[in-house]
Amino acid sequence: MEKCASEVKGLQEIMSIFGGTVVETAIEIHYCATKGGCIPFPGLSGSGLLPTDYFDVRQGFHICATLAAFLKLHNPAVDEVLIATQCSMPNPTPADKFAVPDIITHEPGRTEFYEIKPVRGAAEGRRKLLKFRIFCSMNAISHYVPGIQYTPNEDRPITTQLWLGTPAKFRFRFVRTEAGLILWDICVETSVDIVVEAVWKTMLTRLMIALLFLAPELVLIFAQTNLQSEAGTLAALGNTVGVGGTNDHADVQAVQIMLNDWRTNNGRNAIGMDGLAGSETIDAITDFQQSVTGAADGRIDPGGPAIIALERAHLQSIVSPDPTLEVEPYMLEAFYQLTLDSFESLIDPENNADNPLLARVENMLRVYFQELRRG
Repeated sequence: MEKCASEVKGLQEIMSIFGGTVVETAIEIHYCATKGGCIPFPGLSGSGLLPTDYFDVRQGFHICATLAAFLKLHNPAVDEVLIATQCSMPNPTPADKFAVPDIITHEPGRTEFYEIKPVRGAAEGRRKLLKFRIFCSMNAISHYVPGIQYTPNEDRPITTQLWLGTPAKFRFRFVRTEAGLILWDICVETSVDIVVEAVWKTMLTRLMIALLFLAPELVLIFAQTNLQSEAGTLAALGNTVGVGGTNDHADVQAVQIMLNDWRTNNGRNAIGMDGLAGSETIDAITDFQQSVTGAADGRIDPGGPAIIALERAHLQSIVSPDPTLEVEPYMLEAFYQLTLDSFESLIDPENNADNPLLARVENMLRVYFQELRRG
């Protein structure tokens, strides 16, 4: 049985971060390999070679200035200051945001650009391509066109992991579906039928988070977080789960998923994740309480010590490097190429948070916990 991220609701935030860093870098590597090499802007130090390729994932906070500089380099008549200003102007709405393509190439016989989006983001990708074409026309550089020379159609393994005792095979797929538009997806295949949407969601999210935290830059960023202090409120349980509880389906399912993470990490068998607080679930709650909190009553109350401990354990499990994670070499190469600029490129220039990148990572994890209850 197979399920892809494009078929699962509630993954937008994690896919935005994963796609804007790991995916774009992996596709950049493939793009350069298929065209016989790249000279990424701002160029190779000491080489004297003219940079021919612009990748927005490399640009960080300076994306507008570097885009303007790249276009000026190859088009001397353009107004570099005007382009940088247009790019960095505040946006009344997200739809008004300046469209910087993910890839631009300028070399003899090849002046084209590409946008990389998850499968569900195809419409947004088309809008960005159109907006950049209009921008090019307005600035007399209409020789840049949506690309057709790069034609990927890839289906690559990422890793195989045990998920609650069952092998789960994860794959990375990307294809150019039309001029300039490259769509990607992450899929997982298991030998057992999984009917609970939240389980698929958890599997795919956990993989992307585990891969992201292979990047040292993200580990250092997360080290600054105070998210552990929010444990007990992250999953936003509505009511008590367990003995004498209301046992709402969404609450029970979230608790079952987190319990199973703790159980499989501690040599226990997984329990059912059906959203029903039967004897198996209550026994698992009691076992967790006896082992972790020291006070066992078979129930998990919103804001109580059991949910605080359970969420802390789950959070730590999510962000801790997995020593058993074996990733295909092509994906590891993408991580070696990631820099702090790669993550800074995710940040909206209008974000006024003290540490906008940390805020983005924290929000990603909050959304993950909230989605545990949404099925």
